[in-house]
Amino acid sequence: MFAHHTRPKHRKDMLIILIFFLLIIGWIIFRMWSFFFADMPEVTVDTLTNIPQKTTIVDRNGELLYTFFEEDREYTQYEDIPDYVTMAFLSSEDRNYRDHNGVDPWGIVRAFTNNIQRKFGVSTNLQ
Repeated sequence: MFAHHTRPKHRKDMLIILIFFLLIIGWIIFRMWSFFFADMPEVTVDTLTNIPQKTTIVDRNGELLYTFFEEDREYTQYEDIPDYVTMAFLSSEDRNYRDHNGVDPWGIVRAFTNNIQRKFGVSTNLQ
C-alpha cells in the first residue's frame, strides 16, 4: 500500500564526490604548507634571545672604554619597553592590530594582491 521510501542514490554519490574533493583540497593545502615551510628554521627561546649584540669593554671601575659591534643591538625584555613605543609601532604597521589579534584575513588578501602588483612590501610586526 505504502511505497517504501529510500534515499536517492545520487545523494550517496554526491557525498562520495564531496569527500573526494575535500581530500584533494586537504592534500593541496598540505603540499603548499610543506613547500613553503619545509626549510624554515626552528624557532626556540634560544634562537629568539641569542642575537648578535655589541661587545663592551669596561675598566676595573666599570667605566665604558670601548664598544665593538657588527650590529648595535641590546636585548630588552618586553616588560621594559614603554607602552607608547609599542602603540606607536603597532599604529605605524597596522592600525587594526588590536581588532584581529595578529591575523587579518582582508589584510592577507590585500597584501597578496599588492605583492602581485608589486605595490608595497609586507608587514614585519610579527617577526
